[in-house]
Amino acid sequence: MIMKRTIVVFILVLLSSNSFGRDSNPLCWKTYGVFHTDSGDGHMSKFEGARFRISKSPEKLPKENRVFSENKAYAFVAITKKARPYNAEVLIFTEKEYTVKLGLIKLQSATPKWINEKTLLIRIWWGRAMGEDMFFDVEEEKIIARQGFRDTGSATSDSERYCSMEQWKEKEVCNPKCSTID
Repeated sequence: MIMKRTIVVFILVLLSSNSFGRDSNPLCWKTYGVFHTDSGDGHMSKFEGARFRISKSPEKLPKENRVFSENKAYAFVAITKKARPYNAEVLIFTEKEYTVKLGLIKLQSATPKWINEKTLLIRIWWGRAMGEDMFFDVEEEKIIARQGFRDTGSATSDSERYCSMEQWKEKEVCNPKCSTID
């Protein structure tokens, strides 16, 4: 019972603060999606270097599922291991004698795509509600930017669930004054 009460109080504190990174209560949000956070906010720091590795591999890029850059100079193949915890590799051909291997450990999913001729955006879901956009320069073979994000769907569904409880229905936090664009 104490644990349940603690969770309810925690959710209500989150509802009443701006800890979601947006300027409103989740009950005001019209759509689900993600919101980006400052990568320096601490929530990504526990993953720093521990869940991804960049290395050089002598293996050739598999012919299947190659995705070429716009100028056709580079290509990648994304491979997800099916065993839990999920691990993924992004193998990148960069016109060199080796393949760049970006290894990602303990994740839900990773989806790379080209955003220009030499930069990959890899959207990584580390869990059900938290992820990271990683920008990788294939010529420099390094991560050039990281941007953490959180899922608004879990915050909104938790808010709706707790605010539907009889003891919370009349609380101010469960009856927000929502601003609209119109």
